[in-house]
Amino acid sequence: MIPAKFVSDLAKEMNLKISKGAKDVIIDALEEIALEISFLACLKAKDEGVKTLRREHMESAIKEFYR
Repeated sequence: MIPAKFVSDLAKEMNLKISKGAKDVIIDALEEIALEISFLACLKAKDEGVKTLRREHMESAIKEFYR
């Protein structure tokens, strides 16, 4: 799983050990963020009346999420 590797690499880079519980919490948070951004992107595509979710929708949703 990519998020798990990301978390492990980040901790290693900072000379930290990370507990399984902490890693699970971080991964859950990343998954929640991804779901929220995906939902926003789908709403944008639907509002435009298109039938294909495009990269532009995802990029716009990411910007909106972090505002």
